[in-house]
Amino acid sequence: MGGGQVKHCSHSNLDSSFRDSQTPKNTQSTAFPPLPVTFHLLCDTLRSSTQRKLHILESTLNATYPCTIALHPLSQDEFANLTPWGEAGANWCAYFRLKIGDVLDSNITRCVYLDVDTLVLDDIRALFISDLEGRAIGAVRNVSADVPIVRDGLVSAQEYHNSGVLLIDLPKWRTKDLTQIQDFAYTNAPDQDFINFIFRGEIHTLGFRWNLQWLHNSRLDFEGATHRYERDGIEVLPCTYSLETFTHALRNPAIVHMLGGYKPWEKLNFAPQDKPRAKPIFHTNPYHKHWWRIARKNVFYPQILLPYLKRSLNITLSAYTKAYAPALYPIARKLKHLLKRRK
Repeated sequence: MGGGQVKHCSHSNLDSSFRDSQTPKNTQSTAFPPLPVTFHLLCDTLRSSTQRKLHILESTLNATYPCTIALHPLSQDEFANLTPWGEAGANWCAYFRLKIGDVLDSNITRCVYLDVDTLVLDDIRALFISDLEGRAIGAVRNVSADVPIVRDGLVSAQEYHNSGVLLIDLPKWRTKDLTQIQDFAYTNAPDQDFINFIFRGEIHTLGFRWNLQWLHNSRLDFEGATHRYERDGIEVLPCTYSLETFTHALRNPAIVHMLGGYKPWEKLNFAPQDKPRAKPIFHTNPYHKHWWRIARKNVFYPQILLPYLKRSLNITLSAYTKAYAPALYPIARKLKHLLKRRK
């Protein structure tokens, strides 16, 4: 193989420990051979302008390290009868990861898959050469395992992994019939549940820092709870990790997974929905600012920034109007719809 193949698709001390830490540093050995990296993008339809920008990005990256960007157009229609995903609009692109073995050349024996909402902060080559101990996949346990497929006993809580970062042994991956997802019964996180089910016993567990799944401390229980519960109107999940392990990964993550509504390019009000006049709550991922610092250097920055500012203003005004001027909220909504019709 010519080089690395990357697929791209009340414990307040958690926050204080992060503030006391410094910007993540590359703690891995730098003695890696300078092999080129290929980024394989599994995509639906891309505008010609987007493809031109990807070419510019490729040239920019090559100034730092030899790499190429390969596009693999796929159709969502193949998965249209499954549960859709997407904060910015439901789609089936998450299932494209199941096509990895089909789109990559048969001579490629290993790759790293990354969800598009990940932020890489350390040398990914250290992950790429990790020992899978003969297993098909390397993955990080999900931050919480209180999901139906675990409760029903098909997968154990300690073996339920997050599918956002995967180190894949492709010959072993290709031995599975992944089209079986079409008849898979679980719809909570169907692609993730399916991968855990069909590869059960064949997943090597990686350290939490390789897929830091951060949720605000108000949403996690480190005290041994086995099921999710509600506290002050907020759903709390039993955490798979100890507070010590979670804090250590938070201080020095290799890959941050921006999940759970904390994506830097989105904005959500986490106030209890059953309390209309509740004070707005806007939490952000601890690496929110770091993500934006990198985004500013990206050729896609204007396309990211302008929609974010529009959504952010809309959600912020809506949340504060609903909480502090509820009589004006229906009027504001009607005005918003009128303005949309005039466009």
